[in-house]
Amino acid sequence: SLQGDARFALILERMGCQVTRTDTTTTVRGPPAGKSLKGIDVDMSGETDAFLTATALAAVAEGTTRISGIANQHVKECDRIAAMTAELSKLGVTARNLPDGIEIDGAGSASALLSRLSRSNGGEPDTKRAKKETGASIECYDDHRVAMSFAVLGSVCGLTLLDQACVGKTYPEFWDDIARLGVDIAGVATTERASRREASV
Repeated sequence: SLQGDARFALILERMGCQVTRTDTTTTVRGPPAGKSLKGIDVDMSGETDAFLTATALAAVAEGTTRISGIANQHVKECDRIAAMTAELSKLGVTARNLPDGIEIDGAGSASALLSRLSRSNGGEPDTKRAKKETGASIECYDDHRVAMSFAVLGSVCGLTLLDQACVGKTYPEFWDDIARLGVDIAGVATTERASRREASV
């Protein structure tokens, strides 16, 4: 049976990702060409810490995603539900902070989110512009999971994370590993990780 965060792949599959499993690996790819992630209703009481990544993906999904069963996330390293709601608003994404969860109205796609960011910065929608021109500055609340979830979102819309060092609590190699996946990282070097506060993705 699947335990805890291992069930997260099932959530990704419901959202439209392509998931392949073997006895020892799980491989996740985005939706097929021409398709978008889709909003879902999901009880994440069995994998509450993973809700942040689901929330980040929901920001670029079609429709509304409703995540429930995560009331304990109000009292983690920070109020994670409040944090995700506040920081998504900087990207023009509407999210609702609920006692037992969060609702996110997705932009529909990464390109739609980029257009929204460009408009909010007073520019014309242009998804071919350098992503850092439409980036937002995201507070991480000294919470490693907030930083890692917005790093995933930043891979498609460009963000500055204001406390990149907080990932050292549980995953000090995170920035190296996400760079190996092809994500463009600025402001992070292995030897500087403990002292640098910002990272742009």
